Amino acid sequence: MTHPEIVDPKSGKGFTTSSWTDTMLKHDRNLAMWYFGDKHELVSGRWTLDILYRNSVIATNTNCIKYLTSSEPPQPFQFKALW
Repeated sequence: MTHPEIVDPKSGKGFTTSSWTDTMLKHDRNLAMWYFGDKHELVSGRWTLDILYRNSVIATNTNCIKYLTSSEPPQPFQFKALW
């Protein structure tokens, strides 16, 4: 996942990519998603989810996320793509 800079509130360090490994089954529908679980992850901008297989991108999904601030705490939001 490539995304706008997220700053870790504990370390103060920022990062613009996140990755994880997952098992995708050949003959099944697969779900890849990002879960906005912490307030510091709610950053506006371009978010691109790439699915890689053997170091090659086989699927990509880009969305522009706009976080609208309010006085209420944010609700969890899921960014997902189904292939």
